Amino acid sequence: ELPKEMEYSGLSFFHMARDDLVAIPPDFFRRIESLRVLDLPSYSYLPDSINHLIDLRTLCLRGCLVEDITIIGELKNLEILDLALSRIKELPKEIAQLTRLRLLDLSECRQLKIIPPNVLSSLSKLEELYMEGSFAEWENEGVVENERRNASLDELNNLSRLTTLYVRISDIQMIPKHRFIETLNRYKIIVGDIPISILLRRHECSRTLKLQLYTNICLDNGVKMLLGKAEDLYLDLKGLEGIKNVLAELNKGNGFPHLQSLHVLNGKQVQYITMNKIELSELRFIKLACLPQLISFCCQEERCSTSFEPLPLFINQVFV
Repeated sequence: ELPKEMEYSGLSFFHMARDDLVAIPPDFFRRIESLRVLDLPSYSYLPDSINHLIDLRTLCLRGCLVEDITIIGELKNLEILDLALSRIKELPKEIAQLTRLRLLDLSECRQLKIIPPNVLSSLSKLEELYMEGSFAEWENEGVVENERRNASLDELNNLSRLTTLYVRISDIQMIPKHRFIETLNRYKIIVGDIPISILLRRHECSRTLKLQLYTNICLDNGVKMLLGKAEDLYLDLKGLEGIKNVLAELNKGNGFPHLQSLHVLNGKQVQYITMNKIELSELRFIKLACLPQLISFCCQEERCSTSFEPLPLFINQVFV
């Protein structure tokens, strides 16, 4: 049994694994204002006294069963907030008060359906945002402010320090054309209904782009920038008509200098993957599937260059 109040006034780190036989008293944290890191994985209850942790920098509630986390908005000095695998259905508007937040992890929060407008845009110091397997109900651009129910991707343009983004988007047209894409060093951006088995693939890179394309390829500069920086590219061409040379038509006039891993599938009319003038100097992994009209990897008889020096392109893994 825990004491009603923790007496260690100089404590800076506190971790407690979930134990259904041990409850945290409501006033447990009242006297440890010096606490900097609090880790309470899988707990179903947050004591009210956490609002006394005025110097808290890191709060880990991974697997949290609490649905109402409004009280977290009072922790104004918080820099890292980990809510991965939690059961929250809505990110409270009070989270917008955490203006010092540098990292927000909402990964695998599968019940999260509401992020109020202007919450994310208020986190001006945010550097890392993880939302893989989580919220995907982004509001379309152009919806009148007072009619918006959810956040829009445009809000990320206010996050000038954002360097890492893991996110799922329903439609490629929702990707903003704006500046936040330029600052990204690490990203995993999934567009469309990509199968879970693909998302859990072990071969991962620091910049991953997974696209499910249904309409003609007409991509804005933001998407082209993501393509040009991608290390891992997954293309599901289901429903796309008239595409015969995938990479040449997808990123016209631009190369793929960082591409290490390439997946192309469900292209009924695809005849070629690339053309010899497109440099693929880092390519190591290729998977081609459901391409019934495929003739060749390159569209010309000349050898498709994969490196400035001889490189055994197919030394690793190729699936056709």
